[in-house]
Amino acid sequence: MIELSLLGGWRLTSDGSPVALPEAGRRVVAYTALHGPCTRLQLVGALWPEAPEAQAHACLRSTLWRIRRCLDPLLLLRDDLVMLDLARIRLDLSELNALLLRPPDPPRPEPAYLTGGDLLPDWYDDWVLPKQEQLRQHCLHALDRLAAALLEHGDCAGALEMAMGAVAMEPLRESAHRAVIEVHLSEGNASEALRHYQSYRRLLWSELGLEPSPLLRRLLPVRTSSTSALS
Repeated sequence: MIELSLLGGWRLTSDGSPVALPEAGRRVVAYTALHGPCTRLQLVGALWPEAPEAQAHACLRSTLWRIRRCLDPLLLLRDDLVMLDLARIRLDLSELNALLLRPPDPPRPEPAYLTGGDLLPDWYDDWVLPKQEQLRQHCLHALDRLAAALLEHGDCAGALEMAMGAVAMEPLRESAHRAVIEVHLSEGNASEALRHYQSYRRLLWSELGLEPSPLLRRLLPVRTSSTSALS
């Protein structure tokens, strides 16, 4: 069993033992994991953009040879295409994407799987950054949907877990804080709802100089004037 993890950092193992790849090899494998099957021209353009074309293709050939020496079934080469051998690889990103596409119905997933780690943190390549933000947004929306679905099913504890997971990922995200407040109100805990609202309001004002939206303020059972002093 080959396992490739991109969430929370790069990890590659075969039958539980770590596999060391050269840096160029890690980037080739990561690129195919994020973008799917790609041509050699795509790879050299993304990974060796400033090298002369002949030199870039030579670097790719050398890198593919080194990858196959380290772990032969990791990549498949089909004519001009390079791709992961997904029939033999367990890829954590694929599992997370399948979870994100699943309808938001109980039983709930472990929130740690949605918030357990950024995609390839500390990688700043141009071809990684958009994928990082895309996945982050997908996870946040999934947590919002799951919180709403669980609250509708009466699972307040599960809904609060998902909502707080979204708050931890993005502390300024109003929809996440709204979900937390809705859970507290559904349980009859108006004081908890108001306390959370005031905490979010202070944070939002401190960071952005903004007040919570009227939609959020209308949830509260008491008047929360935007002109009153922040406390």
